[in-house]
Amino acid sequence: MTTTPAPTPTAVPTADLSRLYGIGEIDRSLIRLVPTYGGLIPDPEQDALVVFLTDPEDQEVAEKAIAQVSGADGIPPGGVQVREADYTMAQLSAWYTVARQVVWPIANTLPSDLNEGRKRILFGVVTEYGKAQAQQALAEAGIP
Repeated sequence: MTTTPAPTPTAVPTADLSRLYGIGEIDRSLIRLVPTYGGLIPDPEQDALVVFLTDPEDQEVAEKAIAQVSGADGIPPGGVQVREADYTMAQLSAWYTVARQVVWPIANTLPSDLNEGRKRILFGVVTEYGKAQAQQALAEAGIP
């Protein structure tokens, strides 16, 4: 039986990543290398990294990309664990850029966050009315 090696990560064209808010350089690099990349968090209990992918079958490509971006010591002894993501980091980051523009002008809105662990964009609001306004603004902007 012959096995085909996992493809080596290669750059894929994306939007201008310098304009994406809420993400760091490692995320920007992984977005370029792994189109299904949805985020990365440490799992200290397992001494591992958890990578979120919209297609979990891209695990080998993601592992190679993580090693390429973070160096030989970038993958801890526990390895890389994959969890399925609903959205890619590129999608979340692009939506976050728009969401900030439509939600922040609403009165009683608190700071926002692109939450990597939950893979969600979070906004704080003071009142139920502010929450309803924010939800309406996001829906009108086409953000799920």
